[in-house]
Amino acid sequence: MTKTEAINKMIQVAKTEVGYLEKRNNSNLDSKTANAGDNNYTKYWRDIMPSYQGQPWCAAFVSWVLMQAFGKDKANKMLKHWPYVYVPTLASLFANYANPQVGDIVMFKHGGVFTHTGIVTGVNGDYFTTVEGNTSGGSSIIANGGGVCSKGYYNSNLPGTKFARLDWSIVAGQASSGTSTAADIPISMGANGLTITGNNLNVRREPGGQIVGQLNKGDRIGCDKRRWVGSTCWFHYADGWVSGDYVDGWICEAGKWWYITAGYKYPKSAWKQIGGAWYYFDGSGWMKTGWIEWKNNWYYLKANGAMAADELVRIGADTYYVDKQGRMCYTDSSGRLVAS
Repeated sequence: MTKTEAINKMIQVAKTEVGYLEKRNNSNLDSKTANAGDNNYTKYWRDIMPSYQGQPWCAAFVSWVLMQAFGKDKANKMLKHWPYVYVPTLASLFANYANPQVGDIVMFKHGGVFTHTGIVTGVNGDYFTTVEGNTSGGSSIIANGGGVCSKGYYNSNLPGTKFARLDWSIVAGQASSGTSTAADIPISMGANGLTITGNNLNVRREPGGQIVGQLNKGDRIGCDKRRWVGSTCWFHYADGWVSGDYVDGWICEAGKWWYITAGYKYPKSAWKQIGGAWYYFDGSGWMKTGWIEWKNNWYYLKANGAMAADELVRIGADTYYVDKQGRMCYTDSSGRLVAS
């Protein structure tokens, strides 16, 4: 991919979004016009930082476009941080050019402060065009508007407005989004598969590629492999690929089990209660079995990893009792049971 091809790819992604309207709430986030409102709910926040739903989203739109075009890892490098959500931060990280080039990120200044942002799609002398999120139609700068719009300005009429120039060498030569030479890692599932933890989760033909469907919170999928693309781990099931940031459940890999939670987190050197039973995971996140010593007490983890509690544990010819907290007990000189 040449620099020109990369710029055109980003612009095409941005232009495809023109006409998108922000939503009243988290419903119909992928529809351009359904559930339109003025509460700053968008698919852009959902895909890059769900906890920010309801906040102004012009910078989130720029982050989302770059992520869609080149993947999260490359977008992070191009923006010099992730995600881009605050215009003054971008201005502090980049040289502030006075005149635009196609592919620049425009940083509009109002009242002495950078307040709004968008993507430069064309330049003709003093006049330049943009695609912006969180704006409205018209010839003036409109921050915190209601949708994605194509707009145009005369640069000479915008004192203080500056332009950030991305390093296009980061993606020059990169394969098209959704392709990867990374090795797939075979996995298998527990009986319940993986549970989806968020609504309107996109299913993609390839990691970061074309959207082919959606899943919602509580849906379950059985996956057969996972793949790292940039800083995101993707999981494959019958209908496509989903981000590992939105799944929860048991995974078996190379004969060992681990447990993933939302945000691609997993317990390490820690106990976790799952389905009413307690499990212990080592420093690499693998589920432990057998006897373990923890805080000067011994605990027995069954073959399925669940901690034994208030029961006899028979190992060969030996029998042990573990109390309700799972601690191995023995008798003192009086015959009274005490914890180990």
